[in-house]
Amino acid sequence: MTLWIIDTDHLSLLERKEKYVIKNFNQRNPNFLAITVVTFEEQIRGRLSKIKQANSDEKIIAAYSKLQGTADFLKQFNLIGFDSDACSCFNDFRRQKIRVGTLDLRIAAIAFSRNNSRNQETRFFQKTGFLV
Repeated sequence: MTLWIIDTDHLSLLERKEKYVIKNFNQRNPNFLAITVVTFEEQIRGRLSKIKQANSDEKIIAAYSKLQGTADFLKQFNLIGFDSDACSCFNDFRRQKIRVGTLDLRIAAIAFSRNNSRNQETRFFQKTGFLV
């Protein structure tokens, strides 16, 4: 089974219901769409940051509502972990001095370690020329 791994940027666009992203993802079997635990972390950290910054009752309520909405949204995707194979792949990438952010590199390592397809519009694949 080949999974399409959605990176954080595209997942955010999908959550915001951007039409061109929704059209693309509607063409895929939802059973084969996945996110990595790294993307999950980024999404949740963003929501927790908003909760921490909230300085009024209304903002606190809104921030918790968005956290709940994000949790509900993320449930629909397969979740792929960062295991020892991904860690080994990540460390190989680091030794190659690939100039990509740590979290993007971890997402790529997860994809490469599982030989999965990944949307190719991300910065990682544009900068490195890697194709999965």
